[in-house]
Amino acid sequence: MRRDVVRRVSKGSRRSLSPAKAGGANKTGLTFICYGELAGQQPYEAWCTAHAGVHAVALETIAEDLGVPSHRVAGWLGLSRRAVARKVRMRRSFDVSDSERVLALARIIGQLVSASPSVDPRASILMLRWLGSWLERPLPALGGLPPCVLMDTAEGRQLVSLTLAQMVDGSYA
Repeated sequence: MRRDVVRRVSKGSRRSLSPAKAGGANKTGLTFICYGELAGQQPYEAWCTAHAGVHAVALETIAEDLGVPSHRVAGWLGLSRRAVARKVRMRRSFDVSDSERVLALARIIGQLVSASPSVDPRASILMLRWLGSWLERPLPALGGLPPCVLMDTAEGRQLVSLTLAQMVDGSYA
């Protein structure tokens, strides 16, 4: 089952941005993700979300949704596998820089989720799994590189987002 819940918890208060419930809330940070809402965030909202901190469990949730091992997703984003495992174990959030990287990947997922009219959960799962494999597949539009290789820099993530948008629009085949 897809977990597309955002739970932002700040200073002990809980606010769920969707009707679904998620467990494991912490006192700080973003724990679970509503991809569509993140994709539509304004720049100031995105800045606030990154500064609130993304809980390390969110990376595992993203990896599970994409059907890719979490250590590979961490590698795509230039994050240390050991550091991520330690933060998950200690129930910690990422710093601002690492939070921004995780959020950028979640926004790319949200870009695809928002473009799809499907509300069938099974179709959504297949779409997320397709994106996971697409991110690891070499693309001629990216000089033969797989999109995941570009995910470690802001410019690379922007290029991946643009390429995905072109595919969704049909302007790139």
